[in-house]
Amino acid sequence: MDVDRTKAPPVVRGLEKRKACDLCHIKKIRCDTKKPVCGHCVVYGAQCTYTPHIKKRRAEVKVKTSVTTSVQITSTDDHPVNPVAETVSVLPAHSDLIPRLTDYFTHLNSILPLFDPSVLSEIVSDPQSPSLVAAANVILALTYKNRATTLPPLPSFDPETCTKTATRLLDDADTVPSSLLTLQTLLGLLVLQLSSPHRPLHTTALLARSVALAYHLGLHQHQNNTHFDAPTVQTRIRTFWVLYILDHDINTRLSNPPLLRPDDHDIPPFESAVGYGLIPLSLSSPTQEQSFDYMRARIQLAHIQASIYEGVYSVRATSQSSPDTCTENIHDLLRSWLLLIPAQLGPDRLSSLSEEDDIPSVVLKRQLISLYFSYVACFMHAHRVGTHEAEWIGRLAEYSQGLIVTNSSLSPRSSGWKAPASGWGDVVAAARDGARLMRAVERDDEGLVWNTTCTYISASLVLIANLLTISESTSSGYQEDTTGLDIDSQLVTECLSYLENAASRRPTTDEGIKRMFAAISELGCRARIARARFLVERGGQGQGQEKGEGVRWLEAEARKSAAWSARMLVEAFTGAGVKPLVTRVAGRRGTVGDGCLMST
Repeated sequence: MDVDRTKAPPVVRGLEKRKACDLCHIKKIRCDTKKPVCGHCVVYGAQCTYTPHIKKRRAEVKVKTSVTTSVQITSTDDHPVNPVAETVSVLPAHSDLIPRLTDYFTHLNSILPLFDPSVLSEIVSDPQSPSLVAAANVILALTYKNRATTLPPLPSFDPETCTKTATRLLDDADTVPSSLLTLQTLLGLLVLQLSSPHRPLHTTALLARSVALAYHLGLHQHQNNTHFDAPTVQTRIRTFWVLYILDHDINTRLSNPPLLRPDDHDIPPFESAVGYGLIPLSLSSPTQEQSFDYMRARIQLAHIQASIYEGVYSVRATSQSSPDTCTENIHDLLRSWLLLIPAQLGPDRLSSLSEEDDIPSVVLKRQLISLYFSYVACFMHAHRVGTHEAEWIGRLAEYSQGLIVTNSSLSPRSSGWKAPASGWGDVVAAARDGARLMRAVERDDEGLVWNTTCTYISASLVLIANLLTISESTSSGYQEDTTGLDIDSQLVTECLSYLENAASRRPTTDEGIKRMFAAISELGCRARIARARFLVERGGQGQGQEKGEGVRWLEAEARKSAAWSARMLVEAFTGAGVKPLVTRVAGRRGTVGDGCLMST
């Protein structure tokens, strides 16, 4: 039974006997009965109302407040299965809330324009709206996660709590209408998902809901914008392109097709401006670029991600016998894309953006790191290598197993070596860039760590594959510049240290990161064995007794590695959810050819 408070309550005999207001009655606290608002309603910012016949176990009663969403009694006398539950969702006082929201719009929303700045004044003028309360909670969580303020999180308003509050509100279809603000809030939750422990099913469900709402609001057809004023039209266009970016970024990570297809929308290009994706740059010389169009770079990368799915992962692409042409085109697109980034914002310059307490530099640095990692991931997806590719990991495991076990006596491989596949050098170069870039990620920045770790591990696997294959190719007569091998070895060692620390910080019940650390340690060891064997064969470890000791060490290490099956290594990265694929990939024999680690 819902109590409608939009109508004036009738005069009911006996009402005067209950002195406590609705809020105090529900919370079971003594009401001072002050008029027009009692003391507790002042504290909670509630409307001080007196509803007739309100009882402890009556049907749902909602008390709206200036800083609350609702106070709910959810059980009834007729349905005792649901116990009485009280839910109070509040926002901070305006004096605490507004500075944090202002920091978000000043430093983060100006780079990725998710919300229109007018929502700030709406939250102030109408704090009773559940839609605005949900948006405010998402904005608070984004502000904290992206370090867009130097103000500390308020008690009971940490990112996780704010995210849960917003999610709970958005799940109540009767409370939050289907509006542009609701879509923007959903997109904010998607951004938060990318900087949280990965839950693919939850993320894809949230993305599908966002796309469905965008279609419902008509954001995909430009003719629907003729009914709105110019500022609203620009907000709708910006919101659509932010959704487009997130759709392609998330689905590329999952190797899934994007939900927004090119033929399903006719929205004009994004018009960047200062405060809306265009970042002014401080100039140290007149030859440097004056601004960086961040949104243009993000949208262009999303277009490339769409091309990767069409050319590599789609059913039509997998049926093609030679995907090399498509892969070369993707490489050309990625090289051209990189030119959109000003030289002063290159990966090697990001350390200069980390001045302490300089919020704009910190926020921009985080966004650029995330952007560069998406760029690195594109190379790996174009070649179907990395942690997301169980079949490639299976080939890597079998290849390394055969390399160290069948050749423990340091005899040459019986089969000839083929030159690396076209474009492999670009993949390795991108992997090195990603591995180096991880040095710029603060280890206490959980949001950025979660956002980048998967690509970082994939980059390390690519470097391990390069160490294995280049060492073997060189020893088999294929001449390749091996000057990068020392760099690769160092970067792999840094990844192992990173994963070891991450595994030690995770709960004992979370074995995934620990299994992955053990698997990469094993593959890294195999790479070191391959490299050491190459050096011994070429006399790098000296002659006579020294060489004999090197051979004995290699044979001992190879015997240890024999305990790791290919299936165990695949499962460490892909989990138990793909065991049929693991069995098919890691259980077969005679399918691992030369150069297979470098090709799609």
